[in-house]
Formats: sequence, C-alpha cells, structure tokens
Amino acid sequence: MRLWRHSFERGLVLAVIFGMLASVFSLASNPDPAEAQSATPSISLSQTRGLLGRSITVSGTGFGASERVSIRWRSSTATPIAQPQTTSAGTFSASIALPDAPNGPQTVYASGQQSGRQATATYTVERPAPRSSRISEGVYSVYATRIGLIGNTTSSGHVIREGDFFVALPGCTPTNCPGGPYWGSMTNCGSRCYVKIVNPQTNACRVEPILDVGPWFRVDDWWNPTAQRYLNRLASNPADLVQGYTGTNAARDGYNVGYGIGSAGIGNDDTGSGGTRPVRQVGNRAAIDLADGTWRALNLSSDGIGTTIRVEMLWQTGADPAAQAQACGHPVNQTPATGSPGVANPSFQGAALTPVGSTQSSNGSGSGNVHDGNLQTAWSTTNANPTSGQFTIDYGSVQSLTGIRWNFNQFGFADRMVIETSTNGSTWSAVGVYGNANTGQWRGVAVSRQGRYVRFSFTNPNGDARLGQVAEVQVWGTSGSGSTPTPTPAPIAGSNPQLGGSVLPIAASSASPNSSSPTRAYDGDQSTSWSTTSVDIPGTSMVTFDLGREQQLSGVRWMYRLSGGADRMRLQISSDGTAWSQLVTTSNRVPLTWEGWRTTSRARYVRFVFDNPNGVPVLGYLAEVEVWGTPSASPTPTVIPTPSPTPSPTATMTPSPTPSPSPTATVAPTQAPGGFGVVANTGGANLRCRTTPSTNGGIIVSLPEGTRVAVRGPESDGWYPVTCVNRDGWVSEAYLELESGSSTPTPTATPGTPAPATFGTIANSGGSRVNCRLQPSTAGTIITSLPEGTEVRLRGPLLGGWQPVVCANRDGYIFGQYVAVSSSTPTPTPTPSPGTSTFGFIANAGGSRVNCRLQPSTAGTIVASLPEGTRLELRGAAQGGWQPVRCASRNAYVFAQYISMEQQSLALAPPDVTATPTPVPPTTTPVTPTATPATPTATPVTPTATPVTPTPTATPGVTGTGYIANAGGGRVNCRTQPSTSSGIIVALGEGAMVDVRGAAADGWQGVRCGNQDGFVAAEFISSQPPTPTPTPAPTSPPATEEPDVEPEPSVPRPTEVTEPPTQAPSAMVGSNPQFGGSPLQITDVWGTNGGNNAWRAIDGSQETSWVSADGVGQASLTINLGSIQSLTGIRWMYLQSGGADSMRLQISTDGNNWTQLVTTSNRAPFTWEGWSTDASAQYVRLVFDNPNGVTTLGYVAEVQVWGTGSSTAVPEDAPLLAIHQRAGQVATRGQAAGRREPASYGLSSGSV
Repeated sequence: MRLWRHSFERGLVLAVIFGMLASVFSLASNPDPAEAQSATPSISLSQTRGLLGRSITVSGTGFGASERVSIRWRSSTATPIAQPQTTSAGTFSASIALPDAPNGPQTVYASGQQSGRQATATYTVERPAPRSSRISEGVYSVYATRIGLIGNTTSSGHVIREGDFFVALPGCTPTNCPGGPYWGSMTNCGSRCYVKIVNPQTNACRVEPILDVGPWFRVDDWWNPTAQRYLNRLASNPADLVQGYTGTNAARDGYNVGYGIGSAGIGNDDTGSGGTRPVRQVGNRAAIDLADGTWRALNLSSDGIGTTIRVEMLWQTGADPAAQAQACGHPVNQTPATGSPGVANPSFQGAALTPVGSTQSSNGSGSGNVHDGNLQTAWSTTNANPTSGQFTIDYGSVQSLTGIRWNFNQFGFADRMVIETSTNGSTWSAVGVYGNANTGQWRGVAVSRQGRYVRFSFTNPNGDARLGQVAEVQVWGTSGSGSTPTPTPAPIAGSNPQLGGSVLPIAASSASPNSSSPTRAYDGDQSTSWSTTSVDIPGTSMVTFDLGREQQLSGVRWMYRLSGGADRMRLQISSDGTAWSQLVTTSNRVPLTWEGWRTTSRARYVRFVFDNPNGVPVLGYLAEVEVWGTPSASPTPTVIPTPSPTPSPTATMTPSPTPSPSPTATVAPTQAPGGFGVVANTGGANLRCRTTPSTNGGIIVSLPEGTRVAVRGPESDGWYPVTCVNRDGWVSEAYLELESGSSTPTPTATPGTPAPATFGTIANSGGSRVNCRLQPSTAGTIITSLPEGTEVRLRGPLLGGWQPVVCANRDGYIFGQYVAVSSSTPTPTPTPSPGTSTFGFIANAGGSRVNCRLQPSTAGTIVASLPEGTRLELRGAAQGGWQPVRCASRNAYVFAQYISMEQQSLALAPPDVTATPTPVPPTTTPVTPTATPATPTATPVTPTATPVTPTPTATPGVTGTGYIANAGGGRVNCRTQPSTSSGIIVALGEGAMVDVRGAAADGWQGVRCGNQDGFVAAEFISSQPPTPTPTPAPTSPPATEEPDVEPEPSVPRPTEVTEPPTQAPSAMVGSNPQFGGSPLQITDVWGTNGGNNAWRAIDGSQETSWVSADGVGQASLTINLGSIQSLTGIRWMYLQSGGADSMRLQISTDGNNWTQLVTTSNRAPFTWEGWSTDASAQYVRLVFDNPNGVTTLGYVAEVQVWGTGSSTAVPEDAPLLAIHQRAGQVATRGQAAGRREPASYGLSSGSV
C-alpha cells in the first residue's frame, strides 16, 4: 500500500510536470492573437499632399484581428469619416474623402475599436493662396463668358434678343432681382446699377445694365467688402473670401465656399439640389456673363470658354453711366437693331458680279474696301456721332440680279441699314431694312430684278460713335441686258490627274488648334477626314504634311469627304516650312472625287490653307491627300505638261489580256518598283495590308476591292511589297492584280481577230453622263460618272456586256454600248445637238423640307433636305413610289408625291475651248424659281445614279500657260492693274504656274491669279518652268522578315437589305413630324461629358448646338419637363452630321428608370427628325454612343418635346421649383474642368 502510494504520488508529480510542459508547448505554438500583432501600429496614405475632396487610400497594419478601425480627420475625438474592418492579421485598406480644412499639415487618426491601438499620418493641404481680382476701388480683372440663349427670359423678366446688350452678375441687384433678393443678399446700387466692361487688348469699352443672375452662383456678391459678402456669412464656409476673390476662382482653387467640394477637388456652387438634378461642381472661373451684342461690340476673342476683361462697378466708382457710355461711343441702355440681320450664309444663282467702281458719302471712308476681297478692311463713317452715311457700288452695266450678300468686320454699327438698287443711279428701288449681324458671317437677301448700282444707307437711331464697318459686299446675278457676269471658277487643271512617279510617304503632319488629327487625311480611309472642331465659327485653318526631306514633286491630289468646308482653299508648298509658294486657290469639289494640281517644284512641306469667307461652321472635310513625285531623282527632272482633264496614253498603259492567250504571247518581266496593282478577287471583301509579309504582321489598313496601290518590288513567297496609307506594307499575292508589266502573258492578236483597243470614248448616251462601276453589274459600286466624249483606257474585251476600263485611277466597268472603241486615242466628239432634260419641283410638303435619299427607301441615307420649290433634275419614271433625281450632285430618290413634274427643253451650250483636245461635255445652269435653291443643278439629265464630277474648262481669255521665273528665288506680286501702285492679289513663288491672258503690253503680262484676272511684270514670266536641281533620294533597305504564305482577305461585311417604302419619306416614324398638342415647357437641361452649354439645344437658334467634350466614348443630353407629362412625340435637329453615329432616345418618369424608344443615327443637318409616342414622362434623354471613335458627339441644334400637358397633379411648390431650376440653369453632369458652362441663370417666363 505504501509502495503504491509512493508510486501514485510519483505518477501524479510526473503528470503535473507533463501537463505543465504541454501547456508551455501549447502556448508556444498558439500565441494570443493580441500578442501576434506588431508592437507599434501604423497607417500610410496613398497621397500625402494636395487638394481636398479627392479620394485617397489609407492603409494600416498592427491593429487587432477582425476589428473595426475608426478613421478621423484633424481630431482624435471627431466623428469618424470611415470605419473599415481589419483582416485576421490586423491590416486594413480603405478609400476616404478628406473634408474641408485650412491649408497646411493636417492629421489623420486611426484607432482600433477593440484593441485600442492608435496610429496617425499627416496630409498637407495645398491650395493656391486666395487672390483678389481687385485692381482699385470698384475696378476688377475677372474672367467672362458669353450668354447666348436667344429667346430665353432673364431673372429680371427681360427676353434675350439677337445682339442684345447687358450683363449678368452672380448676385442680386435691384435690376436683375427687381422683386428680390431671390437668393442671397441685395447689392443696393441705386441709379448706378451698371457695369463698364473694357477689352484690355484694345481698350474698347461698353457700359451695360445688369439684367440677369449668373454665371454659376446666384449668391456670390464678390465685389462687396469681405465683411459684407454673403458667402462669408455661411456657417458651412470655413474661411472668409476677400473682396474680389470670386466664388468661381475659390471653387476652382479647391476651396469649399459653403456648398461642399466635389470628387475632383473642386468646390460646388449654390444651384445644385441633388436627386435627378446633380450638385454642380463649378466648371470654369467666369464671374460675369456678357450678352452677345456686348461681346461682339468689344471684339472679344474666346480661349474656347471665355476671356479675361476689366470691369468697373459704377456704383462703387461713382461714375455717371450715361457719360461713361457716351465716352465709349454708344448710348446708355442701347437696344439691339430692329432690322433683320438677313439670311445666314445665303447662296444665289449665277455668279458674283465684278464691280467697276464705288462712291460714298462725304463722311465715309473705304468704299473700295467692300469689294477688295479682304474681310479685314471695311467701310465706315469718319465723323463724330454721325446721323447717316452711305456707299454705292457700280457694276458697269445693267445686270439680272439674283442676290446681295454682306459681311461685317465689327458688330454694332448697323442698327438700321437700308439696301437699294438702281438701273440708272437716280431712281432707286428698296430691297429692305436690315441690321447688325455676327462679325465674319455672310448675311444676305435674294432678289430678282435688273440693276447696275447697289446702295447701302445707314442711319443712327442709337447714337453710335460711327456707322458701317461693312467688310465685304457681293452682288450675284446672271447675264442680262447684254452683260455677262463673272463666271464661276472652273475646276482646277489636273482634276482626277495621272501624276508622274509614285506616292511619296508622309513622315509627319500638323494642323491648326481646334481641329481633328491630320493623320485622318492620309490613313487610306475615305470615310475619315481632317476638319476643324471648334464650337465657334472657325477662322483660317490649315493642315501641313511633312515628307521628311525635300523631294522632287510631280503633283498633289486630294479628296473631300463632304462638300461645304472648302469655300476657299489655298494649296502651298515649301522647302523649309517658312517660305511658302502658292500653287493654286480653289474651292469645294464633288465629295469622294480626286482633285489635283501638277507641279515640277521641289519641296518638303505641303500645306492646305482653308479660309472661311462665308462663315461656315466647319472647314476642311479633307478625306485623303497624296503627294506624288520621284523619291530617287533622275539627273534631269521631267517637265510635266499643262494639266488636262483626262490622262494621255503612255507606254506603260497596256491593255489587259483576252481570255484565250495568243500563240505568240510573250511573258513580261516581273513587276518592278514604281508599278501599281489593284485589289481584286476578294468577292467584295476588304484585303488587309500588313506591316510584314505574314498573317502575323500588324494590320495597317483594310483595302476595299478595286483599290489601287503602288507596288514596291517583285512578289516574294506569296506577298507583294506595296505602299498603303503612306507606309510600306505587304498584301497577299493572290488578291492583287498588277496593272502593267505583270507576269501574265501579253496577247498578240491572231489572224482574223481584231486587236483589243487601247482607248475608248463615252458615246451613245444622248449627252448624259455614264456610270463607271467597280463591278460589272448595275448593282456595282459607282466609282465616278463620265460625260459623253470622255476618253477612257480599256483593260480588255467585253465581259458579259461590260467593258473593263480605268476610271478615276481605278479599275472599273462601263456598259459596253456606251463605249466607242478605237485602237488609238479618239478625236474630239462633235458637240451634241440640243436635247431634252426633265425637271421637277419639290411640292405638296406644306412648307416643310423633303428628304432626298441615296436609296429608294425610308431607311436610305439622307443626301440632302430640300425646301419646297427646289428644282430637281429627274432621272426617269417613278419606281415603287420613289422618283429618281439628282440632288447634291448625286443620284438619289425623293418620295414621288412631293414632286411636281415639268418637262422643258434645254439648248445645250457648246463646250468651252480647253487646253487639250479632250471633249468637254456641255454644261448649262437651269433657272431655279426659288430665291435660294438648296442644291443648284448644273448638269444635263443623268439617267443613272452618278456622283457628278466637274469637268475642268479653261477660263475665258486664257491663251496659254506660263511660269514665274527670273526672280532669284524671291516672290513676284500679281496685281489688280498693270501698275506697281495697284493692289496686290497674291505674291507668287518662283516656279508657280499661271494661266496667261493674251500678249504682254507695256511691260505687264495679263494672267489669272487668286481665281481672278491680274497682272505680273512680263520679265518674270517664262514659257518654261525653272529647272530645279534634284537630290538623289536614299533607297529603302530590303525586307528581311520570314514570310507566311497564307493569304487572307478580311471577312466580307453583310449586305444591307432594304424593303419597299410604305409611307412618306422619313428617317424613322415621324420624320419631319406634326405631333398632337404643343411643345412642352422645358424647365431644365443638362449633359454628361458635355463640351459646352446644354441650353444651346433648346435656345430656339438652329445656329447653335450642344456637343460633347472631345474624345469621349459616350455622352448624353437630358431634358426635364418639371413634372410627368402626356407626350405625343419628340423632335430633334442636328447642326451638322457626324456626331450621332448611334443615338438612343429614352424617356423616364423618375430620372432613374429609362425606357428606350428608338436607336438611330446621323441625319441631314437642319432637318427635323422625330419619334411619336403616347407614353407619359418627365425626363427625355438622348444618349450618344461612339462606335466609330469620332472626336465630337452630338451637334444637337434643337430639341422639342410635344405633348398635351401634365398627366399628374402638379406639386404645390412647382412654381418655386421652376424659378429655382431655371434660375440656376444647369451644369453638365461630370463637367470637365475648364469647360464652358451656363451662360445665364435667368427665370423662365411667367415663373414668378
């Protein structure tokens, strides 16, 4: 027992010992979670200094496992701004937005809610130091924007008019808040509630009343002393704003001015209300808005948003408003002109007539300036405070007048302008009374009368300092009373030219600001183009192409994607990028048609300069440019002859083989560098041009079937080296047919078989044009339209009734019966006898425009929108309810019920004498009964769908060609008269080619320069071009990459099928619709990713539009009707096409849940499109996607929502809401910093 007890005791002791050891090991392997953490917790910030409001990341370690951590700002006892949860390892990461705080170091605190562990980090607040715009007592330098919003009502009840004169301030005064203050506090300015605005660049000034509230704020009386400012009385504003430090500047600098800070670190204004109406971050620094008339009168230039001006608050300076206004040269409270500004950018029949002289009143100066072709010079009165003034232009003889156009170079000096005409200078007939119009924009009026003299008379109802400022006047007409008007300039010599050498690669390019990428003009894609992108009407803009080094040129070719953007284009070249030689001045041509100019000069740079004489909204539309020349210059350059409309045969232009080879055929050598090939055998698919001879090579571009490319060398392992998009590339040998010198046997005629003809002539068409198509079928793509007598190169025998030819520098097909075959170049075809053409007029449209479409279907592409009365050339009988016509120089269709038929005979005029024996088709200009035809027609009837290509003709009086020479490399003046004291038209660089008019006389040679008659000193004219000294060009290294022989054309696109029409033409149901009810009042409008003021889409002006910011993937325009309404339809109109490749129309009752009505795309500009609906909604949204990666979306000129009224009870506070929303206007949601935002914040009519 005792032994057992001792044994038991020993065992117990051992058990205890083992238990203790086990516990020790257990503790060692499973420590306490709290003990596992770092002894010192810490936090770090992803950003340690900068503005507030932006999201930053705070990360922590060393805290308790799975516990909440309180993040606090500036105080360890403040309310947490975030409470993230840690991981099992005691770490966390959270995104926080730092609230407002003063500049300098601030502390971020973190504390574990269970562990009690704490850590801190420092964030240094850095914002620009507050800066006042105050210059002296009552004088400030601030940023200003322009109001616009014609037809809207301001906070004072003033209805904004075209050319209005007033300002808006972002705080209440007795004149802009007459029943107020509506917001904030009132600035009591008594009888001196006027602001003097000074252009700091010119010191021009205006004194204007304060009639509206804005921009941005409604409570920012930034001109008041610091202690009196309303924003400084807000408890939510942590820091006082000094006098002159505007709320917009403070918000843009990152300060909270009482309404919080947005996610971009920019302060908000006071107009946001949350919900469907977003809280607005201030979008720019504007502290004052100027009405359009004020802006123009001061000749202010915008930086794209606004400009900096000097302002004087007259109630602070104590100056008398009337005296100050008089000193600025205008009456106080000036009202805009009562006269109509005239029709914008009008077009007339005939041509601009040439004046022979002008006279003026004794107080006038510069009557010759109104017809000198220079928009920078002008006529105006010279005496102080004139009561009247006038000038008269003499056109030499009585003419048949069709229209008068004018252009101002300063705004505000034509409050009342009377235009009259006369046949004898003593008896006058009034045209009308007109007034001020935008600077630099053509305005005009159509007339139908005889006249020799045109007089502009001015009176001064508003006491302006001077009258006039008329920059240019054009009087248009046709031949009448034996006189002949100046002809419209013919297409330049070398249209659709065959140029020597090959296409030279473009190494680099540049363009004017506010324009698209210049690479679009040489990307090989005719659907893209370079053009200007500015919201305002562009001035002279240019695009320059750099060849990398000076090269020997043979010519330049270009193509436009759309017409209308090249009213005046100057083609220039340079060797150094500084001194430029002008080759030619020309204008719009038929879209997607090659135009060109030949030259023998050497140059490195080629520049296209687009002027804007007619004030069009977009310049350019330059789809493709090719510079041709000789990379490896020969010892003596080849002189290119004077350009002709069609190519002459050369030794390399051989016919294609016949199907059965001749027994005596010989094999030509492999294609050598410098030859050409055509994409073929792809079944209509595109062929990829790659960076290397392999299917793994990068794709440079996809080439449509029929595309002509330069071949750089022989075929190698199934691939041809070519030049595509001005880059070296490779295409599969299986899909490229060599144009000449191929390895295909060249046939020799067998006995009894006629030899294939080399050339043919368009014939048997009765004077009409004939289509040249890409495929031998009437469904084939039309390449161009050829007039009777045109010479074409034949590529082989007939194929199924179609003649293979070369047209517009591409392989094509013409129906065989219209080709007269000869074995040599044909002789000129006799002038056709008078034929009969059929014409009709747009009618039965109720005054609306009618769509002209590319296909006979309501889904067809819209070519143009034609006003009632437009005269159209008809192309045959109506088919399926659609009338084939010619419109906008294209074959198209109009719904037949809108055509009033008329048959008339046209005596075809004989062709003009041309520089080559190539026949020129007769051209006649039919008389259009409307004053301003939408699409003037200038060709005989075309029975098939053809884009008409203008045929170049020689200018009357031109007897030959000469070149500028003997100038020692300098430039030679071309003058208006044969005298060194006469005006200079243009300075011509050495080597420039000019048309010569007759023989030299008295040391002067008559020429054509700048599209008009001029004179050059005869000693500088040579019959031969100067001979440049060529520099040998380096050769390209051979390709060394391994080929992959697998050829592959890209996948064909599906064919689009259209169905027969079942109703009147429309882009969708309800195109040009007449909806029930009436247009509903819009209380609010805003945009996402907007580039300008969304109110432009509802301002009643078709000349303004809402657009997106540049380069966005999606943008939308949202309209708020104020309450749920019963809708009948929605209409919209575009200012220009190209910004709506995919537009989705949506409606909503709550602003959150949206119903899609339709998806559509671009339509003809200035044409109402629409969609009918019987739904109820409060919100309408236009969503613009960007499937094609265009630069700018939208171009929405106007939107109207139609309906029958409210479908729900109107809340009792609706009138107040309407005041609040209209007064605040709307910011673009997500507005990018620096973008132009609301121009005015006035009340809607009747909302008080």
